[in-house]
Amino acid sequence: GFEGSMSVTANKNYKLDELNYTMKKDYIPRPTHLITTYYRGEFGKWNFNLDTDFYFSRNKSQEVTQEQSELQQNRTVSSENKRRADFYASRLVFGHSLGKGNIQLGSEFSSTNSHSIYESYWDMIDSTNDLVKTRNIATFCDFQHTFKDFQVQAGLRYEYQKSTYYEKDVKKKEYSPTYNHIFPNLNITYFSKEAQVQLGYSKSIQRPTYAMLNSNIQYNNRFTYQSGNPLLEPAFAHNIFLNVNYKD
Repeated sequence: GFEGSMSVTANKNYKLDELNYTMKKDYIPRPTHLITTYYRGEFGKWNFNLDTDFYFSRNKSQEVTQEQSELQQNRTVSSENKRRADFYASRLVFGHSLGKGNIQLGSEFSSTNSHSIYESYWDMIDSTNDLVKTRNIATFCDFQHTFKDFQVQAGLRYEYQKSTYYEKDVKKKEYSPTYNHIFPNLNITYFSKEAQVQLGYSKSIQRPTYAMLNSNIQYNNRFTYQSGNPLLEPAFAHNIFLNVNYKD
């Protein structure tokens, strides 16, 4: 459990309230499963790698917050959180040597389900039931070769993503987008006896974590609530870098 106190003021001269509160949170153990498989082989002059991951997680917790207020009524707030997360991903990559370089061709598939249920036993906070399903399909090509004093690496990746959002078992089309993304990358490295210069560009994506998508509400006290947002979208970045190493 957790115990705390806080003084809340509207300005320097007016105090809204003085709180003493205790929060007890009980976690109910649920098993988490992770399965990883892989295979390495050859097909003619090509080598290939197949990797697959399965992840299953279940969480359940119960919270009770008791508050003693100096200026308002005392309060006891109880709630229950349930969260389920399922993840499946598979990746197949073919590789082949080309003189002083190599080429890779591959594809990926992933499926994610994040289900959050929040049961509130206090009328001032609504219960929630949110499910987010995300499917990703990607194909990519990567090429690397050395030309005298230069090494060039170039790649291109295409991703298709479909997200489906359900609120209390009702699909919300306005929050269920479909995306098509292209991610290029290019790295050029120059070698000499005195220096090494590397110039590169890439486009990347950062997706929200399960915790960020969790819509369950954590009631800390009457002035502090905490929750995630199941409607968060991925963030994109364009990265440019230049590295120069020089030998004296």
